[in-house]
Amino acid sequence: MALPEDAPAPGLPEAVLPVEMESRLVGDIAGFRVREVELRDERDPTRPCLGRALETIAGDLILVQVSGTITGGFAWVYAKPLRPQR
Repeated sequence: MALPEDAPAPGLPEAVLPVEMESRLVGDIAGFRVREVELRDERDPTRPCLGRALETIAGDLILVQVSGTITGGFAWVYAKPLRPQR
């Protein structure tokens, strides 16, 4: 089954707060629900990385730089592993 170009990859959380380009030098910023992502201090090359965590909003949303030159931020953001179905 082919996915539309702008559809998220299977198993990755969907951005709930897409934000327009902050700057062409910075890149796209998107918001994800905190409960759907995992933050790590070190980059894990074995997992698909969503980007760099920039800021938490009201404890529920996290702003993530998802493209461009990724610098700064306080953590690498990964999708939480899916729990196996019982």
